[in-house]
Amino acid sequence: MSKKVFLVDDDLDIIEQNKLVLEAKGYSVVTAMSAKEAEETLKKGIKVDIIILDVMMEHKTAGLELAKKISTDKNLPNVPIILLTSDGNNPNWLAQDKFTWNNIVRVLDKPTAPDKLIDMIEKLTKK
Repeated sequence: MSKKVFLVDDDLDIIEQNKLVLEAKGYSVVTAMSAKEAEETLKKGIKVDIIILDVMMEHKTAGLELAKKISTDKNLPNVPIILLTSDGNNPNWLAQDKFTWNNIVRVLDKPTAPDKLIDMIEKLTKK
């Protein structure tokens, strides 16, 4: 059974690029183009192995707020989250106690090289 990756990003090009790469590697991919859409999808009971989440979508911290909600959701225990951001040098949100309030395990600059993203997902999902 393939691992399921949930891609959440408001940039259709990023979604399509990452989806093609992941599916070529045998992953099942679910997508959402906003934090709101992602939250609605998760409320339907979808089970995922990892979440790739953009930081800035509807507003500057939409992804961070969604990550915090996900981390406290009893139906998504220990689902790792990788944040993708083009604002990786912003000390305001990076300094949040290493995200101890949630399951975030990595922050990657956007766009991320496909091989780097695949490597990170494989390590985190033990594929």
